Amino acid sequence: DPRQMRFSSYQGRTDRDQSENLPVWGGLRIGGLHPFGVLEIGAEAGRLRMELRGADGRVVPWNEPLFNLRGAAPPRPGQSGPAPAALGATPALKGVVRYSTFLGGTLWDEAEAIAVDSQGRIYLGGHTQSLDFPSTPGVSALEHNVDAFLVRLDPEGATTDYLTVIQGGDLQNGEEYITAIALDPAGNAVAAGRTDSLDFPTTPGSYDTTINGAIDGFILKLEDDGTLAYSSLLGGADTDWPAGLAVAADGTTHLTGGTWSTDFPATTGALDESHNGERDLFYAALAPAGDALTYATFIGGSDQEQAEDLMLAGDQVILTGWTRSDDFPVSAGAFQETFGGLFDAFALQLAPQNSSLIFSTYAGGLADDRGLGASLTPGGAILV
Repeated sequence: DPRQMRFSSYQGRTDRDQSENLPVWGGLRIGGLHPFGVLEIGAEAGRLRMELRGADGRVVPWNEPLFNLRGAAPPRPGQSGPAPAALGATPALKGVVRYSTFLGGTLWDEAEAIAVDSQGRIYLGGHTQSLDFPSTPGVSALEHNVDAFLVRLDPEGATTDYLTVIQGGDLQNGEEYITAIALDPAGNAVAAGRTDSLDFPTTPGSYDTTINGAIDGFILKLEDDGTLAYSSLLGGADTDWPAGLAVAADGTTHLTGGTWSTDFPATTGALDESHNGERDLFYAALAPAGDALTYATFIGGSDQEQAEDLMLAGDQVILTGWTRSDDFPVSAGAFQETFGGLFDAFALQLAPQNSSLIFSTYAGGLADDRGLGASLTPGGAILV
């Protein structure tokens, strides 16, 4: 039966390789389930129809759970008493699971980024290798290596408003990954990731429409229906790896990650215009329309750095990640001014206009320490 979800696919840069706003029909097929093999799910007459190949088929009312997350599977027809615990079930959960759902095909599907809007809708971004990743009738099965996807779920997890797949035209070798999502002031999804496709689907008038090196970063924004508002590349002649982003109240996209490119497009007058080591972290800002790079800087020491997350605090920018440099730029009087060993986490705060560091500190001991996320307490303290 028809669903509210809309499907869009962007493959390469030509119009003939693009499909937008296509309808979607119900039903789900999941393979590789041990010991059953294949699970097929469909909705009919208000009931959930499930067929487990290799096991007895059963019809389950819509509101009856297949598995009880408190530790037991519901009894099968004719069975008395509790059934054996479901594989992987979690006993005695203290909270309430509002919903749980699958998204994927028969190969590797992974979500790496999530955002939630004011209506409670959930935005997921990630990558898929599955040729049968959920699509829509009338659209040929996805032919690809690794593709990026963006999906929006309704607050109950019952319907998918849109599913957008992003891929280059090299179906055998190209790889796209979405690694970060944020929402702009209008509630539209802005995503960042990386690609090695020579014809990654950029939009006319965006900041950079041509791939620059082995792997480039990309930034894109979707309209409310899941179609592309803009799509731009960002990078230099080597490898560029975005990891975190945030969108300011004026619509500017703030992006961070790591770069091996000595010619990454740092802007004139930036905090650091020169590449320092094997890999530097970068921080960049893209105009609301995606048509201009308003600021970009390197930050790093003589070895390697990778920024993993970015957050905005008013007109200031806070970054966290990890470094292997014993000469990473830290501020006088910082929490930890000297390198601990192996890998250290870091936290730093850029001043308005990003021209100087408010503070920068290591955080680590003798082994492996990495900052993966940052947030603020109600009192304004930074959590890493």
